[in-house]
Amino acid sequence: MAGSKKSIYLAPDTLRILGKSDSLSGRVNSIVTRYAAITADERPKLSTSEWMLLCDVLNESILDTDNRGNDPARFIWAFVADSKPNGTGEKRGVDTKALSARIREMSYAQQVSIIEVVTRFLAQGGTDDFDFAE
Repeated sequence: MAGSKKSIYLAPDTLRILGKSDSLSGRVNSIVTRYAAITADERPKLSTSEWMLLCDVLNESILDTDNRGNDPARFIWAFVADSKPNGTGEKRGVDTKALSARIREMSYAQQVSIIEVVTRFLAQGGTDDFDFAE
């Protein structure tokens, strides 16, 4: 397995989840591969305007977590609902109340998938050629 060596901090819960393994790198790579597949499979069908609104709304938010109970993914619906006074929905042509309600009813895996897509979009500079369906 060729790759690049990185140094990362692993939170106590992360270490517990990883468990004992002969190959920490192999274990982390397996988890990331499976996570990518799950978030791809669970990606909600949203319009480009809805994705762009989510990117606008979540742009200034801290999206990382080391605690499932406090994961920002669980509160995306509230971020969207709170964006209504800012006019973000009007700017993007999206009904923020309806989108917020849809997101609130989504599974945790779908909500995590939203965070993952938005994080990738923002990390690559938010260019117009980003494929939200990929």
